[in-house]
Amino acid sequence: MLFVSWLSWWYTRGWSSVATGIRARLVRLSQNFSVGLLLQTLFAPWRRIVTSSSGSMSQRLRASVDNTVSRFVGLAVRLLALLAAFVAMLGIGLGGGILILAWPFVPVAGVILIFVGISK
Repeated sequence: MLFVSWLSWWYTRGWSSVATGIRARLVRLSQNFSVGLLLQTLFAPWRRIVTSSSGSMSQRLRASVDNTVSRFVGLAVRLLALLAAFVAMLGIGLGGGILILAWPFVPVAGVILIFVGISK
């Protein structure tokens, strides 16, 4: 009876629980990397470093160049963080997909490995 109950759990709630856990890991990773915030502030200046553009023409030009450089630095850092998040999410997604696909075969593989081990 216990074996039947375990098999019932394995192929219904267990499988569903694994899929839910993978989804939760992806959501948590997205939140840890703040993907939404990174996308919203993609072109924002790096660390809010903004030079005021008042004064002579050369000071305004210098402020404009400083602000542009600050935005490009912010873009580069945010793109690297987004790339790292994408790679980590891809790894979790691929690993989770393999786990979900292999999940129904694990009990059968266990039994087969036991018999293979006994026969050798």
